[in-house]
Amino acid sequence: MNVIGKLMAAPVLQQRNFTGRDGAAQVFNFRTIVLNCGTDSLVGEMMGETAVRWPHQHLLESVALWSADVTLHLRQFQNQNGETKSVTEIRVNRLEPLA
Repeated sequence: MNVIGKLMAAPVLQQRNFTGRDGAAQVFNFRTIVLNCGTDSLVGEMMGETAVRWPHQHLLESVALWSADVTLHLRQFQNQNGETKSVTEIRVNRLEPLA
């Protein structure tokens, strides 16, 4: 799905440490994207190498509208009580300036 809107905050590269399924310590790279689409706002995450290699950081101040290619992903997990929970994640696959 393609969404066009205005970035509400600079998508700063962040890291989160976690323990993988194999028990090894790992690092998760991501950028939180807040895109205003007129009457609605979309909050999604750009993840992994896509977040690390995002080449448009220098254009944040000069570009008004951005195009985001997003997908919805249903993720299930078990909470601390052993209950299965579901959450819908918005994954930003591509974020490019509109000329």
